[in-house]
Amino acid sequence: MVLVPTMGALHRGHAALIERARALAGREGLVVVSIFVNPAQFGPKEDFARYPRPFAADRKLCAAHGADVIFHPTPDAMYPAGFSAFVDESGVSARLCGASRPGLGLRLITLHNLHFYLGLMACMRQEIEAGTFAAFRREFVAGYGTNAESAEPT
Repeated sequence: MVLVPTMGALHRGHAALIERARALAGREGLVVVSIFVNPAQFGPKEDFARYPRPFAADRKLCAAHGADVIFHPTPDAMYPAGFSAFVDESGVSARLCGASRPGLGLRLITLHNLHFYLGLMACMRQEIEAGTFAAFRREFVAGYGTNAESAEPT
């Protein structure tokens, strides 16, 4: 599976990313395009309501360039009632776009962190169901440069 995360309003650059994802996934693989206009990415002076959302055109572009699935969640699905966990970051983003868009680093890192952990949990669930979790754990931990034998399941 290859994920192409976007905020919609797709263009030629997105089409090229979807085509590259298709090449990486192969004919049997899955290409997922996420289209999520994240309200957390908009600062207080930025107009979330005016951001373009041409979903019908986006759907056509995705189909024409090899996407299999479009993940198009609502803000309520991504940030359910009571959501309060954020990852704080200010050092790196201050040197990038943080000076003109304060808090953007925090919002982006939080969302990307959520996506990473949701994907990781889905993989772990599949490995547990397949009875191959021990091998998955060794490979995963080895990929992060940690001694897999010392990483005990909890």
